[in-house]
Amino acid sequence: LFVLAAVLTVHVTACIWLRVAGDNEGVEPDASIARRLTAAVYFVTTTLTSVGYGDIVAQSVGTRIYSCILQCTGIIVVVYISAMSTAFFVTSDPLTALVAERKRRLHALMQSANVPLSVQKEAFCMYPSLLDFTLRSSRDILGELPPFLQDEIRRC
Repeated sequence: LFVLAAVLTVHVTACIWLRVAGDNEGVEPDASIARRLTAAVYFVTTTLTSVGYGDIVAQSVGTRIYSCILQCTGIIVVVYISAMSTAFFVTSDPLTALVAERKRRLHALMQSANVPLSVQKEAFCMYPSLLDFTLRSSRDILGELPPFLQDEIRRC
């Protein structure tokens, strides 16, 4: 999906560059449409990737403005890809997922037992074994809490 979006972005921006650039930027005026399109794709790709070799340069005001917009778009794309990659690695941590699951289970237990909010807060503050891999049932979860909280929850 990302590759398709990248190819489509390069194609559309290259077509816009061909329209804005006219016949005098980067390619001979009498060049074929294939040669002009290749030059446009090359220009857009080098601009989006921030490489910019300088062999095809924007010469008119319109293409310079378009190049600035394209360069900002390239920066945004790079930042977005970096952020999404980072988010993937941060959210795919199994230990974080386990902690979230334990908290969810304790919260569900508290809700099903109609435990008052003040007791729920205290239980979450004192819950010592969120990372214990041996907890399997509600009884085990309750067993990890201090006795006075266990009694309070059982009364609810």
